[in-house]
Amino acid sequence: MAIETRAKILKAASDLLVEEGINALNVRAISSKAGMSTIGIYRRFGDRQGVLDALCQEGWARLRDTMNACDSDGSPKEVIMRRIEVYVDIANDYPAHYQLMFEASTRGYKPSADTRALARETFQEVLDGVATLPDLTVDSDLLAIELLGLTHGLLTVGVHPNKGILRVKDWRSAILSACSAHIEARTGPVS
Repeated sequence: MAIETRAKILKAASDLLVEEGINALNVRAISSKAGMSTIGIYRRFGDRQGVLDALCQEGWARLRDTMNACDSDGSPKEVIMRRIEVYVDIANDYPAHYQLMFEASTRGYKPSADTRALARETFQEVLDGVATLPDLTVDSDLLAIELLGLTHGLLTVGVHPNKGILRVKDWRSAILSACSAHIEARTGPVS
């Protein structure tokens, strides 16, 4: 029951974040959306920051676990491209989590030390994966940062929060194509 209640609270907070933005997210609004008392939220999460931190951790864990579950068959370039696909899909499928993971620190949410450690752990896996690419013409950490920046930048411009403003039929394909071209420029063609 406790796990179901926690999930219900986080789902309500996620929905509110997507529907109304981070400024509308408070314990009273979350409790109303979840159909429960504020006491249950305070008991489980402490306060609004605790709820936001739990959502952010959920997002980082989902990204890490989904990237780790990527099929490791194929060339290092193919594995990296599958991980980039996961990143794009997480951003599209879980916009509230993505917003907290990458944008909310400037909007009144400060990630805890545990959340920052989970983010570093996730990014370290990206760095380690890029380091396996053969024939690199740049430092692997630099390439990983370039790929993350390219992916995040295109997601921000094309999908969040301006979805539909720029006329690109398929942002997912555009992002993957740009990342593939960048890998090719730094290593050679993706096989």
